[in-house]
This record gives sequence, C-alpha cells and structure tokens, in this order.
Amino acid sequence: MFEDLQNRVPKLTPLFAGLQPISLNKKKDLMSLLSDNVIPQYYTPFYDALVPSKKVRDSFPYLEEVVGGEDLSQVITLGAGIGTCGCAYGQRKSPLEP
Repeated sequence: MFEDLQNRVPKLTPLFAGLQPISLNKKKDLMSLLSDNVIPQYYTPFYDALVPSKKVRDSFPYLEEVVGGEDLSQVITLGAGIGTCGCAYGQRKSPLEP
C-alpha cells in the first residue's frame, strides 16, 4: 500500500539557502512577548535564532490594499479593527479559523 508513496509525494526544495532576516522592531517585539511569557519559554531558542536587520522593513501588504493611499501609520496606531492575523475584521478570517 505504501510502497508507491515516495513516487507520489512531490520533492520539495528549500526556497532560501539560510535564515531570512526580520526587522529590528519585530525581533524586539517577539523577545518582549517571550519575556512576558505570552510566548512559552519552550520556544526561546527559535526566537533567539531569528536574525534582525536594519535593512528589513515591516510591511502590511493586505492593509495597503484595503486602505489604499492613506497613511498606514495612523491606521496601525489607532488599531482600526485589526485582528490577530493582521487583517481588518470582516475582511478575511484568521488563519486559525476553519
């Protein structure tokens, strides 16, 4: 039954050769969540290994699409009904929802 399984499963190749950097602010926020025990301490090695870079800029492509030409900093600062997945409420479901 499982003999042919290897032939039916596609071969995946890594998209990147190494770790992809994240923004300095994102790293700082993640480490804060770890220290506040929002993220379980079990995951500390993973988050410690993330590489921050000044060159990486946080972006919100879905918000840019929804908000258009408006100043995103005001929208993000005010909250504007942003759900846990970073989407405007009522626009898309959380990735955790079925």
